Amino acid sequence: MPKEKKPGWSYFFSEYFNEEFAIHDETGWVYFSTKEGIVKYSPAEFELLNKHGLKLDLETHRVKTILGGELVDIKPIPKPPEPITKQGELEIW
Repeated sequence: MPKEKKPGWSYFFSEYFNEEFAIHDETGWVYFSTKEGIVKYSPAEFELLNKHGLKLDLETHRVKTILGGELVDIKPIPKPPEPITKQGELEIW
């Protein structure tokens, strides 16, 4: 984060992420100050997370820190098919 705090921004420190971040008071954009640089989140990205009952987690934040980009969709991970449980249907060698 800039050493001099700019008007129109609210500044915080996240113990969870162990990083400083700032929220633009009018637009709601969130800027995290990471070792790799600034990571930006739009209000639409937080709306997407909220819509799916999620919160920004360390894994998501780390991926965005490394790759950049924007969160545009969230899809559930499909469950693997159920294994055959009846004896005799599957022969193991």
